[in-house]
Amino acid sequence: MRFQFKRVIGIAALVGIAGTGALASTAANAASQAPAASTSAAAVAPLNVTAYQYHVWGHNKPNDEWTVSTHAPKGWTKARLDVGTTRFTSPNKLWNLRVDGYIEGREAPTFNAAINAKIKALRGTKNFRVLSIVDGSTKSMNYRGYYPTKTMTYTYTDGSGAKRLVIFRVLNPQASFKLVGGEISAGGRAADHVGLHKVVDRATRAYTFAG
Repeated sequence: MRFQFKRVIGIAALVGIAGTGALASTAANAASQAPAASTSAAAVAPLNVTAYQYHVWGHNKPNDEWTVSTHAPKGWTKARLDVGTTRFTSPNKLWNLRVDGYIEGREAPTFNAAINAKIKALRGTKNFRVLSIVDGSTKSMNYRGYYPTKTMTYTYTDGSGAKRLVIFRVLNPQASFKLVGGEISAGGRAADHVGLHKVVDRATRAYTFAG
C-alpha cells in the first residue's frame, strides 16, 4: 500500500471550518465503538489479525439495489446496525470494526465536514482527544488505482474507566475528495494502535459500494 500523507498541526487547520449535521450523533453513540471490554484486558496481547473474511450486505429492492462489501477479521461477530452499516466485534470484546456504506439515500458530506461532525459529536465524551488527522490514498483491491482517504485517530475514556483508541476513516472509491463514499472505523486499546491500523487498512482496500 502507498500512502501520501499531509499532516497539519491543530484541528481547525486540519479540518477547516465546516458546519455540518450529516454525520452528527450523540457523544454516547459516537464513542460506543464496541461492547464493554473484559476486565482482564491488560493481560491480552496487542491486536494481531492473521486471517480475514469477505462480507457483503445491503438491500435488494425493485429498481433499487445497493450493496456494501469489505474484509473483516475472521471469527469476529457480525451485527447489522442498519441497512448500510455493519459492526464486527472480536470474541474477547476488546476490538471492533465498523463499516458504514452510506446508502439508503443519505446525503454525503465532504471529507472535512465528516471529520468536523465526528469531532462535534465527541466533544462531550470523557477525555476525548484527537491525536492526528491525515490525508492519504489507498490502493484498492477492486477498483483501478488509488483513491483518497482522510483518517482521524483519537482516544477517550469509556464507562469502565479504560482508555480507548479509535481510528476513524472516511473514503471515496470514486477517487474524489469532494464527498464521502463510506466510513470505516476500528476501536481498541492504545496498545492495539498498529493492529487497528492494519484492520482499517485491509477493510479500506477491500471496500466496495455498488448501487
